[in-house]
Amino acid sequence: MVGMASEKYGLAQGLLDVPQELIMMTDEEMGKQIVADFDYFLHVEKNGKSYNWLFDEPEEGLSEEVQQYLEKVIAVNEQLSE
Repeated sequence: MVGMASEKYGLAQGLLDVPQELIMMTDEEMGKQIVADFDYFLHVEKNGKSYNWLFDEPEEGLSEEVQQYLEKVIAVNEQLSE
């Protein structure tokens, strides 16, 4: 398996600190789904359990911590794809 370049790993490393509030959320609570466009798939394994979310954009009204985390996911994704 080929690893990620260290500078790109550094960008993504900050995503390892997943807010506990996010772990408890469903797709519907987290973000909007719009048909036929780009989606973000987020997969987290924590304490032996797997969590998955699919969203287009963060839902309004999320806590500041979750909102900032999802915005960071989107920003890191854009940087990694450059």
